[in-house]
Amino acid sequence: MSYEKLNEWLDEIHVRAIIIGIHACYSGSAIKFLKSGTSPRVIFTSSSENQTSIPHHPTREFFKAFEEPESYLFADIKLGDRNGYVSIKEAFLYAKRKMKSITDPITPQLSDPQNISQFLYLGEYVPE
Repeated sequence: MSYEKLNEWLDEIHVRAIIIGIHACYSGSAIKFLKSGTSPRVIFTSSSENQTSIPHHPTREFFKAFEEPESYLFADIKLGDRNGYVSIKEAFLYAKRKMKSITDPITPQLSDPQNISQFLYLGEYVPE
């Protein structure tokens, strides 16, 4: 499916915000097609528009931060605003830093034109 077609489908959805995560080679190229629409959008990608990102590559670690935010983001308590919730922005910054430490220079991307990623929460952190 082309990013243009995906953009058309997303324009039919009217919600407070749409969160889009893309884990694919050259996934950063999706941003220019998907960054604006009828609802605000936050897009995160596993690589820039000119970098590869294969399934078993360490970029998979990037998406784990979004799947299990409570275990990944707060493993390093220095990150985040410590409000007990994991925002998209906090998870992205954590994952980007993690990627930099374990792989070649792959550059995850975040598109957040309305600056709402800090207010969209993935989960709640409850310490043991």
